[in-house]
Order: sequence, then structure tokens, then C-alpha cells
Amino acid sequence: VLPVAIVSLLRNCTVQEARSRVDSSASIRAAIESSLNVPGRKRGAEEGSGSEGRSR
Repeated sequence: VLPVAIVSLLRNCTVQEARSRVDSSASIRAAIESSLNVPGRKRGAEEGSGSEGRSR
């Protein structure tokens, strides 16, 4: 249940979609890692650095 919830939140998809992604992956870790590496998704450290370099 927990891996499905994590994948659902990371990919912003339904529980059914997340369950199929987890079931089709070689491992739970692979499913979560592929969810973290979605194109266009920023990591936490990159999100906070965007406003520091702005000039007035």
C-alpha cells in the first residue's frame, strides 16, 4: 500500500495507475526512482534556489 501511495503522489496519478506502475516494475525501488526522475520535475534543492538570483 505504501509504495502505491508514494508513486501516486510523486507522479500525480490515480491509485490504479500507480498500482500498475508498481506491479510492472522490477522492484518497488525502481518504481519510486522512476517516479522521482519524471521529466520536468524539480528536486527540492533546486526549487528553493530560484528566487535568490533575481534582480530588481
